[in-house]
Formats: sequence, C-alpha cells, structure tokens
Amino acid sequence: MNNARGLLLLAVPLVAGLVLVGALVLRRSEDSVIPRTAKPTVDAPVAPVPPPVVRTAAAPPPKPAPDAVIAKATDEARVRSTYQNFRTAVATNNRRLQDALRPSLLQEREFAVRLAQEEMASAPSEIDREIAKKTLEALRR
Repeated sequence: MNNARGLLLLAVPLVAGLVLVGALVLRRSEDSVIPRTAKPTVDAPVAPVPPPVVRTAAAPPPKPAPDAVIAKATDEARVRSTYQNFRTAVATNNRRLQDALRPSLLQEREFAVRLAQEEMASAPSEIDREIAKKTLEALRR
C-alpha cells in the first residue's frame, strides 16, 4: 500500500502538469489555424476646443443724468403713484383716502390733471373712461 500511495502522490502533480501543457499546446495551435480578429477600437469623441476667451477693456459706466433731470423724474414718479392711489380712492368712493391724497396732488395740479386727461383719452373700456372722468372732476374741485 505504501507503494501505491507514493505512486499516487507522484502521479497527481504529473497529470496536472501534463493537462496544463496540453492546454497551452492546443491554444497555440488554435492561434495558428484560426487567426484572431482584432477588436475594433473606437476612439473617444474629441470635444471641440473652445475659442480662447478674449477680455476687452470694460466700457466706462455711463455718466449720470444731471441732478435737475433726476429730481424731475423722481417728482413725476411720485405724482403718478399718488395719482393712481387717488384714482383707486375715487373708483371705490373712499372719501377718507381722497381727502388724504388731494393736498399732495394739488401741489402738482397741472401734471395730475394731464394724467387724468391722458387716461380718459386712452381708456380701453367705458368703465375706465367713467372712472378717469370722475377722477378729473375730483381734481378740479
């Protein structure tokens, strides 16, 4: 039994080695019989090169308007806003608000009357025209 066991211990690595050598020989013989085709390689898409950033000199900021022009525009905006609030007070018959806003509008009466006339001329509906007419009458009192 010792002989058989020793033979078995020697035979197993020998058989494994022969199997590996046989696999390598078969593989090489397949390479020579059937040529391998190279897998086509696809190049990664090339992103276009962005154009270089050219920085130009910053344009000088525009010169501010004269103080008189700024003051006039500010006053007109204030009167327009007050006029719109007065018009809403007239449309809703809010006497308290009308009485509170009238003194401010009377300081710029010509401009407020002109706003009311322009609104009456360009009113899109009869209701808007009627409200503009009431506002104009309230300014003329």
